[in-house]
Amino acid sequence: MTAITIAELACERALASDPSSARELAEDAAQMIAEAGDDAPPAAHEALGRALLLLTEAHRAKESFARAARAFDGMKDLARAAGARVALAEALLALGDPSARIVLEDAGGLYEELGDLAAQARVDRALRDADAVFASSPRSFASSSW
Repeated sequence: MTAITIAELACERALASDPSSARELAEDAAQMIAEAGDDAPPAAHEALGRALLLLTEAHRAKESFARAARAFDGMKDLARAAGARVALAEALLALGDPSARIVLEDAGGLYEELGDLAAQARVDRALRDADAVFASSPRSFASSSW
């Protein structure tokens, strides 16, 4: 099995309320990705990030989504890069990090460039939600390095 398949199985197990099995599968996928190094497909990082986010490991999910976004950027796959940014923003929101807004704005810009109005509208809603979450936060919206 590939790291992508194993990470997707981890997601399924997490959604089926089997966190022990999901965590074991996510660790297996993470090990495979680490062993592959730079040759690991960005989709593997993305799938692992989803599993980690479901397992409430937002710090590790953030790293996976950031790697996926950078890799998709390098491949000039704008749709996948935007999707990875939306997932990255979700991890940042779970961490209470206001830089999620900047990442969402980047994703929205990519969707706009692609002409994907539905995805752009979803990002706009996510931006409004992020604004509501951080409206009373004393933290700034200064960019962080993801």
